[in-house]
Amino acid sequence: MKKSIGLLLLLTLPFLSPAQNLTADKGAAMLKTFYTAYISLSSGENADLEASEAKLLALRRKYCTPACLKQFKILVEETDGDPIIKAQDSYKELIKTLVIKKDLKKPNRYAVSYIDLQGTHEKTTIYVTLIEQSGALKIAHLE
Repeated sequence: MKKSIGLLLLLTLPFLSPAQNLTADKGAAMLKTFYTAYISLSSGENADLEASEAKLLALRRKYCTPACLKQFKILVEETDGDPIIKAQDSYKELIKTLVIKKDLKKPNRYAVSYIDLQGTHEKTTIYVTLIEQSGALKIAHLE
């Protein structure tokens, strides 16, 4: 009987692990979608800057909580840059170096990083905390 229970546990463990990683995969996928769109729009390649700004605002409203939007405004004033990308400017080539990793130490936290290929070749990392709100994952906090 003990062997049967042990065998049953061994057979079910592999099925439990992917379910735990599913949330991480959803979070990483959401952040990849958001950051790809955000960097593309903030790259300044669109001649209509007002339209780009409106689209960036719509993206932030869709993917960020109201508290995060307030934090965004405060950080823009303090840093004179965009806290979502931790920079004043961006360009589409940053997307090629975009990496999103789940933080294994803190729940619902991700490290979003990219490398500046045109300038310093430095790596920039933004820590993002996600929560589920109204059935969708949203950015709750930026670090």
